[in-house]
Amino acid sequence: GGTLAVGLAKGEIQLWDWQTGTRSTSLSGEWQHTDKINRLLFSKSGYLFSASADRQVIIWDWKSGKSIRVIPAHSQPVNDIAVTSDGKILVSCSDDKLIRVWDLATQRKLYELDSSYFSGSIKAVALSSDDAFLAAGGASGYLYQWNFLTSPLPAGDSLQRRTDIVPVASRIWSIQYIR
Repeated sequence: GGTLAVGLAKGEIQLWDWQTGTRSTSLSGEWQHTDKINRLLFSKSGYLFSASADRQVIIWDWKSGKSIRVIPAHSQPVNDIAVTSDGKILVSCSDDKLIRVWDLATQRKLYELDSSYFSGSIKAVALSSDDAFLAAGGASGYLYQWNFLTSPLPAGDSLQRRTDIVPVASRIWSIQYIR
């Protein structure tokens, strides 16, 4: 498509026709961001997801330009998000040092990963193309990977790390598997 989403410092999201260089619209609706947009993500399911320093993730019907759902995701700015290929599960990370996994149909948190899984704040998350693996990295300069679960963790269980922790030796700001 010819649509480009642009997130701005005060929480506005604009849609542009990148081929003509003209702004189509600014997104609006019942929910709006009140702080800078940290991440925008178009899903295969046809929605636009936005993560913001206002601690929320908003789901947009970008074709109508309206917000359709808000997830009060974290207690600190949301740094990054990832969505499964089928558009049913959202992963978010934040300066609150948590990675959270959400069921988008119910807006319920399935589980979270805390500092027992990694050190420092997480700045980036990614899902593999088959949704089998979750990768994360951030302030510590280490890359972490786990086998990804799309259902709640059984009580007392933890996610299995896929590989040893990889020292990247510098703060990680962004990661992405080839999809």
